[in-house]
Formats: sequence, structure tokens, C-alpha cells
Amino acid sequence: MYNNKMAKMHDSDFLSSENINIAQMNRPTSHLESRNPRSIDLNKLSEWAANEDSMDLIIGMSNDIDGLRRMLGMESLNFEWVVLLLTALRKSLSAYAQKETLHYILKVFCDSAFIDRHLKPFLQEILMLERLDRSKILEPLIALIEYIQVHFNTTEHLQKCSHVLLLISESDPNNILIAKDTDVYFRFKKLNEARIEEKNIALHKVRNKSRLDRKTLPIADDDTPPDDYKTMEIFPGTHELNNHQEPFLRANIIRGKYSDLNHYLDIHARLIKEDYLTPIRIGLKEYAEAIASDRKAVEDDLRFYYNVQLQLKHGSNEGITHLAIFDMTGLEKVKWNYSKRLMFGSLLVFSKDNFTTTAFATVANRDLSKLEKGIIEVVFQNNLEVVFTASENDRFIMAETTAYFESHRHVLEGLQEIKQLPLDRYIISCNKEVHPPKYLENIATYNLASIMRKKYETFRVPIRDKSKWPLAEVTTLNDSQLEALNLALTHEMTIIQGPPGTGKTYIGLKIMKILLENNVTKDSPESNGPILVVCYTNHALDQFLEGILEFCSEGIVRVGGRSSSKLLEHYNLRSLRSNPFLDSKKESNININIRKCRDQLRKICKQVQNSWQLSMHLEKSVVDLDLLRDEMGHAHLKQLLDPMRISSSISSTPMETWLNAANANIENFVFEAAQQHLAEIIAVERSIEEKEDNVVGTPGIASKLAIKDRAQVYRFWLNKYKAEIEKNMDSLEHLLLQDGEEANKDILPDDVLVKYMSSDNVYNVIKECVQMENKTCECENNVIKAWLLNNFTKADQLLDAIEQLTEKDKSQVAKEGVDEDSEAKIYDSLYVIDDNDSCPSETETDCDKTEGENGILDNKNSSRNIEKEINLLQRAERLHINLSTKYVKEKDSHEVSRTSISYEQLVIRLNKTVPFTEAEARNIKDIWDLKAQSRYRLYKFWIQLKKKKISKILKVLSKEFESVFRRKNEANRFKDIAILKRARVIGMTTTGAAKYRKVLQSVGCRIIVVEEAAEVLEAHIVTTLNNNCQHLILIGDHQQLRPSPTVHKLAVDYNLEISLFERLVNNNVPHVTLSEQHRMRPEISQFVKHIYPNLKDHNSVAVLDGIRGVASNVFFLQHSFEEKKVEDSTSKSNLHEAKFVTALCKYFLQHDYLGKKITILAAYSGQVTCIRNEMKPEKDVYDGVRVTTIDNYQGEENEIILLSLVRSNAENEVGFLKTDNRVCVALSRAKKGMFVIGNLPLLANKSKFWTNILSMAKNEKVTGVNMRLVCVNHANHVTYVSNSEDFKKEVPEGGCNRKCDYKLPCGHTCMRMCHASDRFHEETKCEQPCLKVCSNGHPCQRKCFEECGDCEVMVQKTMPLCGHVDNVPCSKNLEDVECSQPCGQIMNCCHICHGKCGKCFNDAEHQPCTEKVLKTWPACQHTVNVECRTNEVENPCPEKCSQRLECGHLCKGTCGGCLSGRVHRPCSEKCKTPLPCGHPCHGPCGGQCVPCGARCIVFCRHGNCDKDKCGDPCEPCTENCAMSCQHRQCNQRCMDECRTPACGKPCGKITKCKHKCYSLCGEPCVCYPCEKDKFSLIDSSGKKKPHYAVVHERRERTQKFEVQHDTVLMKIPRCGEIFTINQLDKYVESFEPLETSFIKCPNCPVPVMGIARYENINKLRTEKRETKKAALIKASSVSADTINILLESKELVSDFCNIDEGDFLTKKTGEIDANHAKALYLQMKFSFVLKNICKIYQEFPKLKNCSEIKLKLTITSINRFVSKQFFREMTLELHRILLVMQIMILEKYLNDIGRKVCEKLKLNCKSIVKDREKLTNEKRIAYQNTVDELYRALEELELYILTNQLGEKCKSLSTILDQPMEIIPRYHDIGKE
Repeated sequence: MYNNKMAKMHDSDFLSSENINIAQMNRPTSHLESRNPRSIDLNKLSEWAANEDSMDLIIGMSNDIDGLRRMLGMESLNFEWVVLLLTALRKSLSAYAQKETLHYILKVFCDSAFIDRHLKPFLQEILMLERLDRSKILEPLIALIEYIQVHFNTTEHLQKCSHVLLLISESDPNNILIAKDTDVYFRFKKLNEARIEEKNIALHKVRNKSRLDRKTLPIADDDTPPDDYKTMEIFPGTHELNNHQEPFLRANIIRGKYSDLNHYLDIHARLIKEDYLTPIRIGLKEYAEAIASDRKAVEDDLRFYYNVQLQLKHGSNEGITHLAIFDMTGLEKVKWNYSKRLMFGSLLVFSKDNFTTTAFATVANRDLSKLEKGIIEVVFQNNLEVVFTASENDRFIMAETTAYFESHRHVLEGLQEIKQLPLDRYIISCNKEVHPPKYLENIATYNLASIMRKKYETFRVPIRDKSKWPLAEVTTLNDSQLEALNLALTHEMTIIQGPPGTGKTYIGLKIMKILLENNVTKDSPESNGPILVVCYTNHALDQFLEGILEFCSEGIVRVGGRSSSKLLEHYNLRSLRSNPFLDSKKESNININIRKCRDQLRKICKQVQNSWQLSMHLEKSVVDLDLLRDEMGHAHLKQLLDPMRISSSISSTPMETWLNAANANIENFVFEAAQQHLAEIIAVERSIEEKEDNVVGTPGIASKLAIKDRAQVYRFWLNKYKAEIEKNMDSLEHLLLQDGEEANKDILPDDVLVKYMSSDNVYNVIKECVQMENKTCECENNVIKAWLLNNFTKADQLLDAIEQLTEKDKSQVAKEGVDEDSEAKIYDSLYVIDDNDSCPSETETDCDKTEGENGILDNKNSSRNIEKEINLLQRAERLHINLSTKYVKEKDSHEVSRTSISYEQLVIRLNKTVPFTEAEARNIKDIWDLKAQSRYRLYKFWIQLKKKKISKILKVLSKEFESVFRRKNEANRFKDIAILKRARVIGMTTTGAAKYRKVLQSVGCRIIVVEEAAEVLEAHIVTTLNNNCQHLILIGDHQQLRPSPTVHKLAVDYNLEISLFERLVNNNVPHVTLSEQHRMRPEISQFVKHIYPNLKDHNSVAVLDGIRGVASNVFFLQHSFEEKKVEDSTSKSNLHEAKFVTALCKYFLQHDYLGKKITILAAYSGQVTCIRNEMKPEKDVYDGVRVTTIDNYQGEENEIILLSLVRSNAENEVGFLKTDNRVCVALSRAKKGMFVIGNLPLLANKSKFWTNILSMAKNEKVTGVNMRLVCVNHANHVTYVSNSEDFKKEVPEGGCNRKCDYKLPCGHTCMRMCHASDRFHEETKCEQPCLKVCSNGHPCQRKCFEECGDCEVMVQKTMPLCGHVDNVPCSKNLEDVECSQPCGQIMNCCHICHGKCGKCFNDAEHQPCTEKVLKTWPACQHTVNVECRTNEVENPCPEKCSQRLECGHLCKGTCGGCLSGRVHRPCSEKCKTPLPCGHPCHGPCGGQCVPCGARCIVFCRHGNCDKDKCGDPCEPCTENCAMSCQHRQCNQRCMDECRTPACGKPCGKITKCKHKCYSLCGEPCVCYPCEKDKFSLIDSSGKKKPHYAVVHERRERTQKFEVQHDTVLMKIPRCGEIFTINQLDKYVESFEPLETSFIKCPNCPVPVMGIARYENINKLRTEKRETKKAALIKASSVSADTINILLESKELVSDFCNIDEGDFLTKKTGEIDANHAKALYLQMKFSFVLKNICKIYQEFPKLKNCSEIKLKLTITSINRFVSKQFFREMTLELHRILLVMQIMILEKYLNDIGRKVCEKLKLNCKSIVKDREKLTNEKRIAYQNTVDELYRALEELELYILTNQLGEKCKSLSTILDQPMEIIPRYHDIGKE
């Protein structure tokens, strides 16, 4: 069974079994397209064949792929159709940028029936044509075969090609099909010969020569490679990593030429791959050695991340991505925003078996907020089975290489794709004779007006005749620059070397300007097309393009979104995509193609997500039976579904019943773990700031506080607690305090926290809040914990809270961040390609949820939501919540679950269980006979089979996703190509050019300019070239920075650090070196002339200003303070140097130098961070100062350069500082001043260049251990500094250590120390006291620099209006001042006014009186002591109501609040009605009883019920009945009634204590001698007695009773109480007969259960109890329709009355309280009626209005519950108001027309209006009769229309009021009226 159906299942079988047809995903799914696509017709084929635009053709064919597939499957094809089809396919082969889409179309072609069905007839028809026509028609077919053989590696497709060739040969036995003198014939012959040869030889040659003894030196240049470099895997397999043989590598040839293109590409491809692969090999070797020697691996070449969990995320712009969640242990100090760890594109190696097997991945998204929590998004690139077959419990090791992989990746791919190389005569052959560019053949002259000193409109020069060019003297260029310009414009390979400051960027821009000015218009066919500008870094590219913008404001396209230039924002490719560049038809075709791809991607994503989640769910829970049907086999499936074996419970599945895991709830498990984790977060999370507890306020405010606010209040108390512990740590008092460690693990108990609260009221408020929110806590000492943690009812709410508390505030992140060129920023600038540079259509999510596309889970969803459960677990893992089983609170040891094991136990069993083998599973006859362990072994076997299927599905889906995704990108790139073709200049980085090489091939740039070319690896430049390239201009300087390979050995031994620029210069390919520098003053430039002996200084640099405050403009400061290694990096830092350069920088800033004029260079990135840390305390002072590394500053300059060399150590290691190139860059950046600090003697010992530098510095006297500073104010004062402290002591303000003593205009002298800034005190503010006095002689109170203003000295003055003497400011006019003395006048109420005199006078009225007086309310005649200002008419009476309600309790409202007794507030007492279980109801008095919230106490001999609440339905026990003994056997299930009576025979067993058992057989044994103290007699008197009397009498009766040897005793299992069987029988039989509550022990509340004698009685009561519980649950639940009605009803009254629904809307349907829902309904119902009554009153403004405000207050005071009494009274009150309103309106109508009514009716109306008593039903009938009489009196008048409208409205409102409480109608129709 298993062999045939499962183990050997074919891939197609398992795909179909899961309803996943990968082929169907390629079909169109858009609703805009036909469900049944038509076949391609002749018109469409003709259109394709005539289309000369291959890219447009590809898009069109892809859109009609279903029609093409149908056409190819037709029974027969017309000859003309086949010709047109082959012609179209032939033309599509040239679509370089649409390779994936092309392969998609060709795959459809190859997989169709065309070759087998249509090709042979087609060939036969060709034989009937002329010979010339035959070759022409066959050429497309031959071209297709050639292309497929090269690009398709599958055996199936190669066999198809062989079959086609065989058909051609067989169809042409006479060799007349193809003319022998044609190109087609030779191509066919070559293909056919290769086909025949392949039958006898292997496809790949095996290298015979062994390389085991190969040395590590480069292999001989003529050695034969072991394999084809084109087939090398970008992402190596495990065997390649663990291969101990040295790789096949040959050195870059720097002298001489390469033999051919293959030779050249092979060498560079292998070197590039080895540059990122070597660190991985070395790192893994080190890891293996570390494991073997039981130590931690050294992280030099690889960085290791441990305990990594993988979670599938979704499809992104990088592919199907996973979240890798790694352990942050040891990484807490990493500053992720500065570190270059896990940068975008970084190469990662994953393994779960110590790298025995591996899978490679790259970083797809670097989200800092997630990275700080140990989460990174990755996309796997190979060995997907390692990932997809991994168990949820598997933990990976993730290794990250330090190599710059992202750039190497695209370059290596580009090298493998190169078929021909432009300019190969120079690149490969190093030819010294350079030809002019081919495009110059048709161009005679160039306009050079832009370089002339004089202004010319045109200055045309014969471009190739150098003798006709102008001399340098008449141009803006010097001789070398003019020569470079000539070389660049006339040579197809141009090399320009620009030493520092010679203007290589300047000459590059001049070249660009002339090329652009002389370019033929872009619409002309003779145009050179766009010029491609390539730079090594994003920063350099921005600078160069900004320079081009000055003379070319249109036609620039900047590719890549990493630009930091605001000037280039509108030139970015992403911005330009919004402009239409294509005609509407092409645009439509592209959009259709993109939409199809996106639909397919969404389908795949959904299927991947469902499959992955199911795979995880298999190991985390018990899955539905339907998901394992195919794996189980028919017999086992039938057994599992046996109705006699499974539980009848709706809530458990057969599989859960079989595994005894019905209630292994994931959400509860996560809830407990998350709750504990939240407690720890609140206690220890650093980002939580404290907040004073005065925000708590009232219980209402406390309940509305968010979790963050509550945590901040707790932190306020916690900080006080910790401060006291620390304060008293050395005294004896600290022994009374709890250990501070407790505060780091959990919420502190109340008795500890209360003493740190600001007042006692705070604790009481929180306690009331907890009670108000119906929360519970384990004990009274945990109220604060309940307030913090019990506000959540669901696990996802807890996870939300944890995220809120752990998420860093953006402002906090901004404060921490410092603007610096960190490692991450430098890496980002150099190597990161911006994949966010996507077109608008790409920004939409490709993996949005698609309805109806559930893939593997179609119609198979389990009762629990798989997606929700897995998302919950994964979310908890991302938050690093400990989900280990030992973490969750343990249950009581004696409470072993009866019907279901806990989730913790389930996980343990699934993890530890070893699955059955296939043979073991096949031999199982009955699965119900298996023990628990064996059941889990069989279940594990089933899910193992399922996981293998899912793994295969995921692998197929992943590949399909990648294919469709690439096709979508190709369609998007179609737009890019259109934009780029219309451009004049395209700007890209070298890595970007390699990545978008296919786009560039389609654009075909003839001219390519590479800036800083000497800094770029040769392979990077080569992959930038396209087949159209005719002109390459390289600008750079090989004597400055060289390329920086990752592997030093490759750089040195294999010459990988030699750029194409340097190699061509070394081979004497013609080049020009610029010779005159315009940057450095002579004192600086002399140091770089050791490298450039011919470098000249321009005259302008000799007159540059000197640097203020120093004795010399150049200085080399020596020291011997040692460096330190930077943690988590190979970088170095030197604190002494960091402090010094920071102090020196501040010194220059004090001399009024702008921050942007100063740059601090450091030799190492670690030093950059160190310097910035020194700047942080005064970061505003250093605003504008740039701190960066030497390598990141090439090509830039500044006025003042401070250089920190860092290296200083006992090992005398100087690293790359011994490299002349880097030192050259460092010493050539300064224009006016250069100040260097380092261990110069150490450097001089290691480098000849540094020896020369130090020697020259000594000769110039600009070096030493002390630096000379010169005071700008006191010229003769010289200060010597050698460390940062010297600056603070000697020059604190930039001058010197003297006092300033400058005479200020105010007469004071400057009190500051000598300062360099504001030397002439034009901006200095005098801080001394002002010496001026006012007219009254008062001295000015302000500082000297401040405006004196009016005198504010307080003086006593007599107020003219009241005569009071008051304190008034001296300068104030008495008419403008209010008297602040007490008023003191007698008010109208005869009380003294306590307001301010001036306030009362200006307001012309006294302040409201606050004296307490007795006032009587006229409506109720209550007299109350209130403030005098209280209006007894407008304000409600505050007297307590205290009337007895219908329930018997006293009303706790006020007289006014109860509307003088007419509408009483609902009772606030608890219900306490006995529930079916016997527990009292804790719901509101008079409301709907709610299910019991106490813990369920049901149990049987198999264990406890594991329901959390007593009110939940109990799961019946399905185990075999345990009530058996040696005399009787029960064959029923535990849940069923026992058919045989309990055994009544004595037990007779001897207990462990050697005594006889006194109980019956089959019952719990009783040892009377040992358990005598538990024995008691039951009081049968039935009288209620005090507790002490009961205990006393029980003791007396027990002592008098003698237990005989034949006395039968019975013990209650749970509590151990013992009684005589006779007494207990009578007690049980008489206990609430036929009721449902638990039978309690006579002495305690424990239920009498687990006794066979009473088991049937208990089962009968249980059956009744469960029925009543179900009815109670139904009655207390609220339907979704009801909720929707309430939401709609709220909108009708939202503009009239504020309805506060509390947490009603945040709960789910099953959790909403019926009392709350009913209260909300009535609140909205009464508000709706009152709103409409008020609307009617508004139409009659003269009428006395109803008490709207009082009624509103009463209605809005409804909170969660409405009693029947309140409902009835409020209904009658509104009826009363409605009737009174009608009487008043109808009387007004009668009075207006002069109509009189009878006196009796008039008196009735008057009495009704004045009546304020509670309305009764009898009164209501009488009032309604009076109203009806008034209506009849108006019936015959003309006003009947108005009265009818009024009557209808009031009748509608009355109908609404008369509806019962239980009915919730809709009010929309009435609302519209």
C-alpha cells in the first residue's frame, strides 16, 4: 500500500493530488481576458513576422501565449502559417533584454506537438520550392536549433534539437533541401556533425591530469581549464566548499597579451568567483577546527550567527524571501546603522548540520528596525531542498562572508554571457596602435568653442588633424589637458591619467561637453546615441552628472535610486518612468504582460504561503484528517473514521481524539508565554521612559491608558524602588528590601510598589479600574500586575503590546544617529545597487492576497485556522519570545489531562517521537490498539510523507516564481529601454552597469566614459561594454587607489588589484598624464612629488591664504599611543588620535572656519566611528565637518584636512599604510592646510615612501611630538600641544590662556579668555549687569547686552479706584493695572466676595459664590448643603435616591440623576443567582446571567477536565470506563451510563500501611486507623448554625461514634473526607434532587466525584448541566447581524449623543457580552427617540422645551447593562414627554385659530403638562385619550395635514419605544423621514 501509493509517487501525481498544476499558472488569469483563448490566426502571425522590433515582438507573443499554444496543438498547420511562425521566432532571438520571456516562448514551442506533428509535412513541402527559397525558409529553423542548443541545458530540449536535425536529414536523402554553397548549409552541417559525434562521446570532458599536488602559486598561463567557465555556478554547492584541492586559477596578465577572448574571460571569471569564495572556504575550515577543539570560531573571513530560525515571508523584488531570526547573544553592542554586517546583497551560507550540507542566500532587505531585533530578510539561491525539508525545530547556522558579493555576482554573470568583446584589440591584444572611433568616419570637424578663452559661437576644427587644433595658450586648458582632450576625441581607446589636483574630472566634463555639442541630433540615424557615463561609486557618479547638468539640462538619465543629489531627482529613471515614452499600443501590450505575470505571481505566492504554513503546521499541531488522507492508506483511514471509536464532540476532530490532543491550544500556549515575556519587557526594556503616576487620575482614565503609558507609570515606581536598593545597599536596611533581581524578571508585588506611589489614592484607583474592567488576578497582592497584563484577552493583542514597547521611537533613533561616513554608508555608496529603482507598476505587491487561490488548502481548512496559528507562532518567534515548553507555567502535578494533553506535551511528543518505518506502518492492523507513543510514531510517519510532497511542491513553485518574476522584470525593462534610447547621457555605477547589462545591450551606447577607472576591477569595466561600443574613455590615476579585492593573495599573487587602466598603461597603450595641479599649496604638493616627480604647481596655489592659529600650514604630529582592534570588525581605532583631531578641529572652528571647509580623514573606518563618538557631546559645534575614510575620499578635496593614521602597535604592523597608492590619496586632499597625526617613526621603518615623507618634514621643520599654535590676538604667544587636554588648558577658546580684556563700547571689558572668533567683538554680548537706572533710581535688572525695557521693580502704590495698597511694577501706569487684593464686598446673596478686586471691577460682576448653603429643590422638595452659586432649577438634585428597586436593593443614584424617582439607574449589585454548576452568577443584578467564570472542577478517574472556565461545555471522556473491579466489568465508555450496578462487596484489601480497607470493592481504599482524623458524621438536622458550632458538634458526634470492623466507610477522592456509606448515600440522594449542580462534600465545596457508587447520579446531573450550560451560552451570545445593526444605528445618533461603546468593537463576535450589546442598543434607541422629539420641539421655539440635557445625561450614563426596571421607566418617561409635547403643540394650533375646547379637556391638558410624577400604564392610557380628543377636535380644520404629520411621527416613535428589550430593529427608514 505505501510502496505503490506514497513512497514511489511520481511528481505529477503529488502535484495533482494537491490541486496544484504548475503549467496552469502560466495561463492568463485576468478578468479582462477570455477564459477560452482563441488560437492565433493568419493576421496575427503576419503581424508578428513583419515586426522588426524584437522586444515588442516578444511582448506581443508572450501576451498571446495561450493562443500560440493552441495553434501549435492543432491537427494540421498551413505551410504559410509555419513559415510566418518560424520567421517571427527567428526575429525574437535578438531580444537580449527579454531572455527569460524568450525562453518561456521557446519552451512552449519545444514542448508542443509542432516538431512531432507539423515539421515533417513542412519539410516535404519545402522540397517542392526553388533551392534559394529553401535555404531562406530553413534558416530560421536552423537559427532556433543553434540558440536552443546553447541556452537550454535540459536533455529533453537537446533531444528535440537532435530530432529536428534527424528529420531534416531523413527528409533530404539526396541533399537537395539546402544549397551547398549557402551559409545555412554550413551551419546545418556543423550541427548535424555535432549530433552524430554526441552519440559516442560524453557531453563534458573529464580532466585526466591530477591537481592534488598543485601549489598555491598561479597555474601556468597555457594550462587547460578543467571545465568551461561559462557553466560555473554563481552559488557553489557544498562539494565545492569542502573541496580541499586548490582551485584552478591563473594570474591576470599585466605584461603582454591574452591568447584569445576565452582565455581572457576564463582567467577573470575564475578570479572574480574565487574572490568571494575563498573567505567562505577559509571561514568554514576555521569553523570546523573550532568545533573539533571545542572553542568558538574566529570571525575574520566569516561572521557566524547561531540558532537561526527560518520563516517564509512572501515574494518580493528579490524572489520568494524568508525571515532569518538569529540569536542576538554577543551582538547586543553592534550598531547596525553603522555596521556593514548583513548589507543588502551580502552572501550568506546556511546549514543545519555544521556545513555538511549548505544553502546559499543573499540579503534581500535590510530593515534596521528588524535587524536590531535579530531579523533579516533573505532570498535563497540554491539547494532549496535544504530549506524546504527543514523541520520547524531545526536551527541553522548562518555564515556571512566579508566579500563584496553583490557587485561580483552580476559581473561574473556578465563575463559568462559575453560572446564578443568590443575593442578587443586593445583589451586582449594590448595593441599600441589606436584607431579613431568608427563613427568619426562621417564627421570632419568638431566645434571647440567651449574651450576657447574668447567667446565664439562656433570654432570648428578638423577633428583628426592635430596640426589644425588651437594652441593651449588660446584655450582654457593647459598643454597636458589639451593633449588629453585630443586623445579622447580621436582615439577609440583613450586613457587619461590625472594626478591629484590636475583636473581629471574637469577635463572629463570638457570631453563630455564637446561630445554632446557635436553629436548629431538624436532623431537622426547617424546619431551616436546616448553616452554612457560609468563611475565606481554613487557619490562620484552624482558629482560627475551634476557637472554635466551645467551645460546639458536635458536628456540625462541617472539609473539607480542611491543618488543623494537633489539636483538629479528629476533625472532619475524612476521619476522619468511617469512620462509616456511609448505609443499606446506598445504601452498596452506591456501592461497586459505585466498584469499577467503579476496575476501568476500572486497565485504562486499564495500557494507557496499555504504550502509552507501547512508544512510548519504539521510539526506544531494536529492537522485535519483530510490533509493526510493520501498518506494514511484506506484501511487506517477507515479505522480512524469509525463512529464507535471517535468522540461525538463537535469541537474535536477524529485525529485529535485518536491522539488525545483535542485541546492542545496554540493560542493559549502563546498567550501564556507572551504574557510572561511582556512582564519582563515592562521590567527591563530600556526604551521605556518613566511617567509620573498622576496620569492615573480616576478609574475611567486609568482604564483608558494604553499599555505604553501603563508601563511608563510602572517604570516610575520601579526606578524609585531600584534607587532605594542602591542607596541602602551598604546598610542593614537593604536586607528588608527584596532582591533587585526580582524586578528584572517579573512585575513586583503590590506591597513593594505601594510605598513608591505618590499617594494612597493611586493604588485604590487602579484597584477600582481592575474591578471595573472585570479582570481577575491570582491574589490580592497582584493588582498592579493585573492592571498591566490582564488588559489583553488574545495572544495577538499581547504581541501588539510587546511590539509597541520594544519598538524604538523614531526621534530617539534620530538622536542616536550621527552624520558620518560609517562602514555601512561607505559600503552602500560603493557597492549597493538600488533595487528600489522600480517602475510604478513594480511597486505594487506581487503577492497580494488573491481570493479563491488557496492552492494546497483548497476546501481543506481545519476547524482551527492554520494560517492564524502559524502566524501567531512565527510572530512570537520574531519577537524572541521563549516558546520552549519549560517556559510555560507548569500545571499542578496531580492534574493529568483526561481528554486532551496540553499543547506543551504535544510539542514534546512531536519533537521526540521517531516515526515508524514504511514496513512498520504497513504491518499495523488496528490503529486504535496502539499505545500513545506508537500512535504518535505512526502520525509522525504520515506527516513525514506529507512534508516530502510539500517540499517538492515548494521547490517547483520557487523556480516557477523566479521565472515569472524575471519575465515581469523584462516587461518593465522594455519601458526603461525606450527611455534610455531617447537619452543623451546615461549615468550608472559599474555594478549597476553589470546588472543591467542586457538593457545596455539593447540601448547600444557607442561612447562609454569611465571615471576613476583605475580604482575599478578590470572585469567590472569589461561587463559594462556592449556590442555597439565604438569609443571607450578611461579617466583615472593608477598611482592613487587601486581596486580592492577581498582576498589579499589574489590581489598580490594573481594581480587582481591591477585594473584595466593600469594594465594598458603598463603595456604602453597610448595615454596622457595631466601635469599641472591646481589644488595644493606648494608646502603640501611637495610631499606627493615623490610619486609624481613631473607634477607642476599652478600659479594660483602659491597665493593661497595661510591657516589661522598655527605656525605652519602643514604639520606631522608624532606619538606612540597604541591602537585598539574594533569589536565586531577587523578595523582599528586609536583613541589618542581621535581625541586630538577632534580638539584640533574645534580649534579651527573657533577661528571662524566653516565646518564644511574641514574634513577629517581616517585610515580605518573604526577610527571614523571613534572620532564621531568624541564629537557627539558637542555635535552642534562640528556641524558640517565631514569624517570619512581615505578610500572614500578619492577625487575630493577641502581647504583643511586633518589626517589620522591610526596604526601604532608593538608588533610594528602598519597594514595598507605601507602602500604608496593609498598614502598618495591621503596626502593630496588638502588645498590650504594639512595636519597629520600618527606614529611616524613606525611608518618610516616599514615604508621607504614614509621615510622620504618624514625626512622632508624634518627638513621643513613641520614634524615633532608637539604642535605649535600661534595666538591670533597676541602674535608673540606660542602654545605647544600634543594631546586633547592641552587644548582645554591652554587654548580653551581658540586664542591663548590670557584674559581678553578688550574694551567694549558699553564701558565694560571682555571677561572671556582670549578667543579667536569675533576678535573685534562685533557680535560679542556683554554678560555683566547693566549699570543704568530708571527715573526713580532703581537699577536695571537685566544684563548689559539686553534692552533695559520698562522697570519691573515692585513698589507699593495706592489704587485710585478702590483705595487698596498693592504691589505694582515701577513702570506700570495704575490705570492699566488690576488690583490683586481681595474684593471683600457683600454680594446679593449676602456673602463676601472672595474674588480679586480688579477682576470683579473690570468684569462688572462678582465671582460665583462658593459658600455652602442649604437649598431646596422645588421638584422633589429635598434640602441639600451645596455651593451658593448652584441653581436648584437648572441643576439636578444631588440628594441620594436610596429608594428600593424592584430587585430589592437600594438605588445608588441621585435624586436628580433618577429624574426625581421617575427613572432609576440600573442596580449595581451582582446577580448571585445559582448557575447550572451551582456557582453564583457574577453578572449584573437583573441582567442576563453569563456563563460561569470559575475554574472547571469536573474530573473522572482518567483525569481533570482541561477547560479553563466552568461555563464552557465540558468534553465527554471517550476512554473505556474505569469503574471496574474483580467482580464486575463495565464495557461502556466513561461518558456513558453504567449498565451494571456498582459492586457492593467489601474491598478487603490490605493497604500499604498493613491495615484492612474499610471501603467497598472498586472504590478508593480507606484506612480508618491512619485516616481517623478525616472521618466525620454528617449533620442531618438541617438547621443553620454558626461555623464554630458546626465544627464543635461534628467533633463531638465523631468522638461518640465507634467504627466497627464491619462498618463500611467511603472516602471522597479529592478532599479525602471520610463518611459512613449509609449517611453518604442518604446525603447524595437528598442533595437537590433532579438538579444540575455539583454534589458537594458535606464538609467542603469539593464535588463528590470519582466514586463508582454515585457515578450514574453524577452522569445524569452532568447531562442536564451541559444542556443548561449550552442554553445559557446561546442566550448570552450576540450574533454578527446584531453587531452590524448596532453599528448602523450608532450612525443615526452620532450627531446628537455621544455613544461610548468601550471595548465592544474590539472584541470578536463570540466574546461580546449580551448585556453590553443590549445596553448599547437601548442607549441608541432612547437617543434616537429623544433626538426626534427635540427636532419636533425646534419647529415650535416658543414652547417650553423638554429636559433634553437631563435625559441625555441619563441615557449616556448607561454602562454595559440595562435592567428591566430602567427600560420600563425610561420608556414611560419618553412616552410622557411625547404626550406632553403633542398636547402643547395641538393646544397652540387651537389657540392660533381661536378654536375653543370644552373645559374638561382644557383642565385635563393642564394637569398633564404640570404632572411630574412617574408615568404609569394607566396614566399613559388616560393621557393618550386626551391627546386623541385634541386630534379629533382638529380633524375638520385645514390644519389636518400638519396634525396628521405630527401624529404619524409621534406614532412611529411610540412604536419604537414599545418594542421589547430583546428585539433589535433597524431605524434607517424612520431616520430618513
